[in-house]
Amino acid sequence: MNRLNALFDQTEKAAEVARTAVKQSDPTQRLAATQYARLRAGETRGVRLILTPDQRARYRRALGPVRNTNRFERIYAQAPELIDSGAWLDDSPVRLADLRGKVVLLHFYAFQCHNCQANFGIYNNWERRLREKGVEIIGIQTPETAAEAEPARVTADAHQQGFEFPVLIDLAKKNWDAWGNTMWPTVYVVDKRGYIRYWWMGELQWQGARGDKYIERLVDKLRLE
Repeated sequence: MNRLNALFDQTEKAAEVARTAVKQSDPTQRLAATQYARLRAGETRGVRLILTPDQRARYRRALGPVRNTNRFERIYAQAPELIDSGAWLDDSPVRLADLRGKVVLLHFYAFQCHNCQANFGIYNNWERRLREKGVEIIGIQTPETAAEAEPARVTADAHQQGFEFPVLIDLAKKNWDAWGNTMWPTVYVVDKRGYIRYWWMGELQWQGARGDKYIERLVDKLRLE
């Protein structure tokens, strides 16, 4: 066991040197990475030499059959459940757990944000066209200004914009933090099992971009899964 620990320690020290070189943009980072790769390969050979044939056989049994990782599908993050602030547009709360089996388009916005406002017509269009296909639209209004932290003003603006989808007023930015969100606006595509399959940051049609159309094509694909 001591011989194995010494072998692993040597490789870990080389890995730490390589990580430090990368973080500091050290010109020796390529050399450090090469040395680590060599030690890592040597570690595998060293383990074979240290273990007895019986130990190697038990080790292989513990690992199980060899898998072709090229066949593995991409791993997606589970969408966090909504944290209810107690403030919803028209007092119509929803839970993502209750929407399993449906594709969800969830967007973070702030009603005074000009970039967010550029997306409002698209959200309303999605609500009209995609809801009948079993797609749910949810807005999360996370305040950037003092006015956006006033539920009455958030609600008044949502009505003025013609929003008919649920809007959670994220007063304490708890949902913003739970989702690791960083930008107003951001649109998330959540599949029928509750996994985040895509997100778009910023205006959906910024400078000729067609993020809305890309998302719509993805939604059609996810609906069939």
